[in-house]
Amino acid sequence: MPLEFESTKTRAEDIFVGLVTDEYYSRQLLGKTLGDAIERLERVSSEAQTPPETHLREQMEAVYQVRNLIRLAVSEIILYDERVARFAGDNLQEVEDLKVDPELVKGLARTMFEASKAKRGDTVMICGTKQNLQVLEEIAKICLEENVNFRVDMDNPSLRAELMNDASQNGLKNLAREWISYVTGITKIEVRSNGYL
Repeated sequence: MPLEFESTKTRAEDIFVGLVTDEYYSRQLLGKTLGDAIERLERVSSEAQTPPETHLREQMEAVYQVRNLIRLAVSEIILYDERVARFAGDNLQEVEDLKVDPELVKGLARTMFEASKAKRGDTVMICGTKQNLQVLEEIAKICLEENVNFRVDMDNPSLRAELMNDASQNGLKNLAREWISYVTGITKIEVRSNGYL
């Protein structure tokens, strides 16, 4: 089973409509950026049908970028062009592999997958910091092998800090509601560390 895109895409489209018609240019810019990210998500989701593992990192990156833009939109933080551009341009291509034996990473991923007790047809959440991309990707590969659906949510510590520091009270509530709606009803596999396992 491939990466589950639909919930992210649907939520992003809902937010997009409100942003592109907003009276403030910075929110319109975020809307345009989100629109571009939705188009990329649609493209990579169609590529997911031909061996899914072929485009896995690109698919995970598309979801990562859309989720970051959704967070920016719902948080009600003050948007300015540089902030939107910085987080819209954030990608996974610059993430370095962990400085450990790849077999250890695969073993850790297998252990975490098995601890979730996920079985064929389940949907699991794979989440963690982007520095742990290598582990997250290995868990995703196992999901593909085991026919387990999955969603991905990667944390950008820099974005998280800005959201927590700058979001309004209502924005923080929106972020919590957004997270809850994204994870409701699924088993959760979580990879959290500072990126130096």
